[in-house]
Amino acid sequence: MSDLVPVSRSILQEKYEEAEARLVSRYIPADRPVVELGASLGVISTLIRSRLDDGVPMVSVEALPHLVEIVRANVARYDASDATIVLHRAVAYDCRTVSFSTDANLLANRIANAASPDTIEVTAISLAEIVEILENQTGMTLVCDVEGAEWAIFEHDRKALEHFDIAVVEVHPEIFSENGHTAEQFETMVEAAGFEIVDRDKQVLMLARTPG
Repeated sequence: MSDLVPVSRSILQEKYEEAEARLVSRYIPADRPVVELGASLGVISTLIRSRLDDGVPMVSVEALPHLVEIVRANVARYDASDATIVLHRAVAYDCRTVSFSTDANLLANRIANAASPDTIEVTAISLAEIVEILENQTGMTLVCDVEGAEWAIFEHDRKALEHFDIAVVEVHPEIFSENGHTAEQFETMVEAAGFEIVDRDKQVLMLARTPG
């Protein structure tokens, strides 16, 4: 992916999203629609798009406005049929907007608990709303790195999750802990939503829908 919009050397040295990239490369099918939550710089977005068949729909969601156009530019290199939608939204529930911290360290950006000088307001969106954009198709793939908001998705949007057969989800136990939860409790929710963990790489889980 040498033709990506350049990212900082420090991110490259940290092998940015290497675990997520390995699981995406290993498991996602080329012929099924993809929903990507937390596109960030578009590195994983571009990897996904490059592996999808031409014309297969994809929706990528990113909360930081200055990254949205970077994601679009990167993805467009592998999307001859304009099958990708990039949305400036934040995944959240029971609210219309989300206060989002824009820390100087890109990798630290996350939902804020209170307004501060480095906070922006981002329109909220649920997984169910994204599924509607894709006309409620089934058998889709979910790729998710949303800095702890994965908990809310599996807690509040189980019906929408029924539209997905595969999910690559980065978990954030340190954020779970701040809210009185554990990674083990999250894995229990994953199973309750009809998935099993078939692989894991560092803090990224590869989930597949349980037969039946």
